[in-house]
Parts: sequence; structure tokens; C-alpha cells
Amino acid sequence: MTDASVVAVGTPQSFRQQLARSLELEAEEVGWVQSATAAEELLIGPYHTVDVLVLSPEVKEADALGLAEFVGRTSPGTAIVLVRDHTWNGLLPAAMRAGIRDVVDMTQGTDELREAVERAIAWAANLRSANAGGGKAEGVRTQRGHIISIFSSKSDGSPRRA
Repeated sequence: MTDASVVAVGTPQSFRQQLARSLELEAEEVGWVQSATAAEELLIGPYHTVDVLVLSPEVKEADALGLAEFVGRTSPGTAIVLVRDHTWNGLLPAAMRAGIRDVVDMTQGTDELREAVERAIAWAANLRSANAGGGKAEGVRTQRGHIISIFSSKSDGSPRRA
């Protein structure tokens, strides 16, 4: 887990320490940015690969969803875990559609946070290793898959008569 890049997003900065404690890491081993906008800037920078963004309870729901959609477009190998200090009634489907990997309710303690971040790290690592094409020979083209689309040629939507 020490090779993974985990970044806490949002205020207060003590959220970084809380996240590090739950992962049994030193606070310096977990990155921190103040806002969703700062997280976007971090992701578009050329020097840093982020495996997991963990959004603090202080990040507004609209900002969290917007960041998730941005990450999906610009850094699809980065997972997002959203932390809330209350139940998040009705918005869980929107979070999942936006690309948020997990929503953690901190009223249940930090075990759920640790497990969610560990799952997100494993997901990001698996995705990166699949994209790396592990061990392909030089000059050999690898086949990544096919997309097959099946559709009806009937355009008016009415049932076909024989």
C-alpha cells in the first residue's frame, strides 16, 4: 500500500491525519489539497499520478459530483472515495453514475473508510496494470478487445410484419 498515491481533498486539514490514521500511515504519506478545484489542478499536472482521491465531509455534494465527472474524463485510473459524516439520502445513485467508487458514512467509524480506500487502491492498481500491457514483447501488438454493437435496422419502432 505504500506505493499507492492517496490524496485527501478538502478542509479541515486534520482530515488528512484522520485518513492517515485509518490507513495506519504517517500523515506525510497522504497527500492533501484544499478543494476539488485544487484536486483537478493536481490531476492535470504532468508530475503526479494519483491512485485515490478521498473527499472530506466538507466537500459539497455538487463539487464532489463535478470532480468525479472531471476525473472520469481526464484521469480514469484515479478512484474517488466520498466521505460523509451523515447518511447521504437519495444521492448515492448520482454519486455512482458520476464515477465515485464508494461513499463512506463516518458515523460508523474508520474501519469502513480504511476498507473503502484499500478497495479503491486495489482497483486503481488493477486498472493500471491492465493498461500497462504487462510484459509484451517489443514490436508485438497486443489485442485489447472488441466492441460489437447489435441493433435493429427497423427505424420507425413499429413491429415488423411477416
